[in-house]
Amino acid sequence: MVNMPQLIDNLHQILTTTIANPRFYFARMLGFRSELEIQKYFSERGEIFLEGGQFLFCRKEMTKNRLVYITVANDDYSEYLDFYKKIASLPMVKEYYFISYSESGEWGSCDFKIKRDGTATEIEIAEPNFKFFKFDGDNFIECNKEDIVTNLEEKTNTLSCCKQKENKLQYIQGYSLAAIDNVYANRFFLDVFLRKYKKGMIDFDGIIKKDEDFYLLESKEKDPAGQGDKRYFGWDSRRLAWYLYLKWHSGLKTIYIIRQVNNQTERRFVDWKYITLDDFAESASWLSESGGGGGSGTMTAPFAAFKKLDDLVI
Repeated sequence: MVNMPQLIDNLHQILTTTIANPRFYFARMLGFRSELEIQKYFSERGEIFLEGGQFLFCRKEMTKNRLVYITVANDDYSEYLDFYKKIASLPMVKEYYFISYSESGEWGSCDFKIKRDGTATEIEIAEPNFKFFKFDGDNFIECNKEDIVTNLEEKTNTLSCCKQKENKLQYIQGYSLAAIDNVYANRFFLDVFLRKYKKGMIDFDGIIKKDEDFYLLESKEKDPAGQGDKRYFGWDSRRLAWYLYLKWHSGLKTIYIIRQVNNQTERRFVDWKYITLDDFAESASWLSESGGGGGSGTMTAPFAAFKKLDDLVI
């Protein structure tokens, strides 16, 4: 039987092994908090919250990009049927998949190669009991994992092992086991299941369903840059362009949510802030952009353009 301490340890092993850059590693470690908190926030508001998905880049077809869209969730895929129908018209998306799993108490285990004390070795980690489904435009049909990976390009080096890094995941013990299951299952799919494959990715952190409409959620935990009336928040340029593309082809609206903290060191919670895609476009600094993480530029908007999330009416 898998328990929370084991999941946290195994998640640490996965992240420390597959992310070499220390800055990216700690950003990922701390990034789970905003994802977990935003789901908790909307669930307590009584909103219908669906798990976010990820668009993975396939082998390039001539000069054009093609993607597959995937959701990993401990849910019945029928809850996502209307959303998949909504995004089924995206020209860039080649195929759509849904991957389900049960609670971690029913999982098995698998071997995982890590580097410990400078030496590559294998350890045993929890393995979710995935079931794979492909969306055919009307419904989900059970398939197998090979249907997904045949779209992806294999890496040249498939056995990279990085030295151990500090485990900063203890804070997630404050969340439910089901929430940790979801974090683990998603990272297992991306970093273990797809370890041998290149996987450029664009994802989002959740979906709110309201009547017949869906709202994409992107969340970050950060403090505003700048001082006084000159304070601002940024948004990765590549993500902003992608959400505009989604809106153009599907009508999907995006809400950018900030879990504001006091500073980068103490990271004490201050308030929830949000801005819609349209409002960001009207407020952004289109004439310049600042440097961002992962090689991406950042568009900025004034702190005053962000509203209190408690006042959001969907």
